[in-house]
Amino acid sequence: MANDISENETLHIVASLESLVPLVELASSLGTTFRIPLRVAQHGDHTTLFFDAPVPNHTWSAKQRNQLVFDWAWKAAVLNWPQAISVDTKLTQTQDDTTTDSEWHHDTDENHTYNMWRFGDMNVLIRHQVDGFLSADGGKRHCMMSTKLDYQHQNGTDEVTTATERAVNWLRSFVAGHAIVLEARVDVPNGRVYHVHKKNMADIMGDKWRPMQESNMLHYLFHQLHR
Repeated sequence: MANDISENETLHIVASLESLVPLVELASSLGTTFRIPLRVAQHGDHTTLFFDAPVPNHTWSAKQRNQLVFDWAWKAAVLNWPQAISVDTKLTQTQDDTTTDSEWHHDTDENHTYNMWRFGDMNVLIRHQVDGFLSADGGKRHCMMSTKLDYQHQNGTDEVTTATERAVNWLRSFVAGHAIVLEARVDVPNGRVYHVHKKNMADIMGDKWRPMQESNMLHYLFHQLHR
């Protein structure tokens, strides 16, 4: 789909949300290391760069492994999979287990949404996935799910949200249309969720913080790679 759009629209960058996360993290942690597949497509005299999801690390720290496990466990525990909604309007949901080519296969539906943004002087197409929907203000809001791991909660000490975590929450919420971030606070040693924060964009940004550094970092990287 992204290839078709890039051939018919003047796109400079096509990126997945997963590829933007480590780029935003650079703003507060220049020591971040990652590998992102990058493909260059030429359509006449126009060039489009495609950023794919980062390649998994060869080695994982204990904290990184815990983050991955608790992220998936949190989604598995909360999301209502049987009532998942197909994002392909050409397919229909059935109530039984019998499926045909014209019916919705929720196990293989990747729930991809493409949004086009004007980022300074560049056109950027971003692919992302919404984790679910949350009832709010009499309707339904897009919801992104995350976990915040605490290792000293049993001793009365909770970890504060880091600059990197706040920037990533802002990015995920913003790309998904100011989605609510449902953040579970996890007592890691005891393997339990002890609190859930429902964060709107105002909660993520607070009174004074603005993502200028992160936005400038992304714009600079896009320009340097595209030129």
